[in-house]
Amino acid sequence: MGSSRNKKIKFFIKIVISSLLYYSSIFRLLKFIKRKKPTVLCYHRIVEDFYEESKYSQSGLLVSKDSFSKQMDFIKKNHNVISMDDFVKYLDGKARLPDYSLLITFDDGYEDNYSIAYNILRQHEVPATIFIVTDFADSRRCPSWENERPVGQKLMLSWEEIIEMSKDSISFGAHTKTHPVYNKQQLEQEYYEEIPESKQIIENNIKKEISTFAYPEGTYNLEAMEYLQRSGFKCAFTLNEQNNKDTMSEYKRFTIGRIPINEGMYRFGNGKSHMPIFACGLLNFWKSQK
Repeated sequence: MGSSRNKKIKFFIKIVISSLLYYSSIFRLLKFIKRKKPTVLCYHRIVEDFYEESKYSQSGLLVSKDSFSKQMDFIKKNHNVISMDDFVKYLDGKARLPDYSLLITFDDGYEDNYSIAYNILRQHEVPATIFIVTDFADSRRCPSWENERPVGQKLMLSWEEIIEMSKDSISFGAHTKTHPVYNKQQLEQEYYEEIPESKQIIENNIKKEISTFAYPEGTYNLEAMEYLQRSGFKCAFTLNEQNNKDTMSEYKRFTIGRIPINEGMYRFGNGKSHMPIFACGLLNFWKSQK
């Protein structure tokens, strides 16, 4: 009881702070200061019924369809959404990005990225990138962090869906084959081999070059970065930049931070959204974790 009450109090404080900040000149100043640095968002699942899916998925991976649509409305009006190709050219020094640039990414390759998110992205005419765990594609197998669902329920993308989206405004990147976490200095070599192998699998299926990678759970080590560099990847994404400041300059592009987005960032208990919290989240004000 006490913990639930404390949670509500903390969220109420978050609402007050975000509202005061959002409607003040301070917010505009912070946004202006950060205008040159691209914002990169990390989503996982976009679902019809947040409460129903919370029975099976971690709530930190979920965003409701209604919330996602409102977020895209806000982003479309306040940011310049760029493609992954534009972002890589920017890293290579071959292109300049507009102020308030924003990149939309998804991790793991859930089927609702196609059945729900894809339609909303097309309606708003914005591109996105999905990082695929290749062993999950076309599989009925449930990822280890998911609870079991009714028999036969499709959870992950099929290659047919991936290929269809790849011909449109959705690009794809690698997220390994089985989702190993590179948070130790020593792992079996086979887990590092998943980096080039997952790249090759995606390229063989969509007939396009893959040059971007997202670390499972956002964590990385030196050996993973070395494999990425040797395998021909142009950049890799983590979460919240973690220890990016301590990374050797030659690997900076392999530790690009993202802001994880989930329903709890800005949702009232009654399901109503609070956009000032989301707006502050885009400035990484809350330092939300996966």
